[in-house]
Amino acid sequence: MHCPYYFDCLARIFKQFANKTLELPIFIFLIVPYFTFAQLESLVYNAPVKWQHYNGGIIKGIDTINFDSININKTEYIRKSIQGDLIEKVKIDNCNEYVACSDEGIHLSGEYTSYYKNNVIKEIGTVLCNTKIKEWVYFHDDGSLKKYENFLFSTEIYLGRPIQARTGHYAEYYRNGNLKITGSYKLVEKYQEYEVYNSDLFKSQIVCCAWLLESIKDGYWYEFDINGSIISKTNHSLDLIQDKKYREISEYLRLEYKNGYR
Repeated sequence: MHCPYYFDCLARIFKQFANKTLELPIFIFLIVPYFTFAQLESLVYNAPVKWQHYNGGIIKGIDTINFDSININKTEYIRKSIQGDLIEKVKIDNCNEYVACSDEGIHLSGEYTSYYKNNVIKEIGTVLCNTKIKEWVYFHDDGSLKKYENFLFSTEIYLGRPIQARTGHYAEYYRNGNLKITGSYKLVEKYQEYEVYNSDLFKSQIVCCAWLLESIKDGYWYEFDINGSIISKTNHSLDLIQDKKYREISEYLRLEYKNGYR
């Protein structure tokens, strides 16, 4: 989905939901009953979930901290609070194309939606192996637009993980609809330490060092007050020749980008 302006993207996203179509054929597979590798923030929890498996591929679970109930089948993932309020769901894309997720945790791929207590949509987007990809739209609890951001759309596994990185247009909004912050992100590589999950020790370990994909602010970013007046204008352009910690994307990750998509 290519659309340079948020209202165009928003319209296309709702049209996509209405037509019940998906752009990316992906596959979900379930391995270990713990969310130990979830990259999507709302799928990361501090305690294991107690699971029960039923015939037909149905899996039900109870969060041991807040007692949220979880139901997973071949077509959807649903999480509800102990009061019965819908918290989040994933319309699972269970197509034939194989995507290699990590060996830890439960991996969800498809259309993601989360909700406020009053059943107003909080955020909508697409996940691949629990990782945010493509366009995401967020809303205030009154239904007004809150934020738009764009993530790299790639099925590549980078250092054992799916790639999650902001790229392209970014915007935040006040409740009255006025623009609050706008700018764009660029993908480069940065020489840095990184974490690798050790399944034997059940914890992450720091490894040094490698050129890792990094999402950085690029060009001019603008901040506005609630009435639409400019508060600040900041140039985040990076001089890759002078700053040796960064470099252009290597051949392994060199993709043709247009508004975040290849």
